[in-house]
Amino acid sequence: MGFRGVDHLVTSGSAPLSTVTPKPVADIMSQVFSFGTGSYLKNSVTPPLPLRSKITAGEEWSTKEQVEKNFYWGVQFEHPQTLLKKNGSILFNESIDSFTKFFPNFAVGEAKFITGSNAGQSDTAENGILDSDRFCNNVFTLENIQVVTGSSGNANPEKWNKAVYVRNGAPSEGGYLSSVIGATDSAKTRPFKTDDPLHNYYARWFQWRQYL
Repeated sequence: MGFRGVDHLVTSGSAPLSTVTPKPVADIMSQVFSFGTGSYLKNSVTPPLPLRSKITAGEEWSTKEQVEKNFYWGVQFEHPQTLLKKNGSILFNESIDSFTKFFPNFAVGEAKFITGSNAGQSDTAENGILDSDRFCNNVFTLENIQVVTGSSGNANPEKWNKAVYVRNGAPSEGGYLSSVIGATDSAKTRPFKTDDPLHNYYARWFQWRQYL
């Protein structure tokens, strides 16, 4: 359960974006950036869609961290307060607006400025990653949540404070963030399953809409 990756600008690969050729502009840019002359625009990177990494309040991995039932998995609309307190703010993350901005994509015979709804599309040397699911790993699925299991083998309802979203889709036993989860619990981690008990309470998610 989840949603596909959002439409994205075509910024990777060798073809998109121009090389800065006017010498006055290149000279100014060279004072700011250290990489190759004229390649400034080609080093532009589209930021990923913000996804909630944990559904807890308080500083992450501290003794005061607690599960917050009002948090949903999926898109995180609030701006993170700090790296260890990502759910501590109520300020709207204005970068969300950029993912709902309309760009035309109906050009025929030319490379598109934006692409999407194309899960499974192959990469190209010219345009890089085009698959909207794989681009910045923007696809969301509940199966990417790494949970700690109990003696029954199901997700432990007392350990949801250690549940974490693994954006690259590789939650595994003794894998992601094992150093902070702890050796005992790390040996009991696995991807979330929809038949885990209490999943309606702890595994709720916001459905993303491409255009708000």
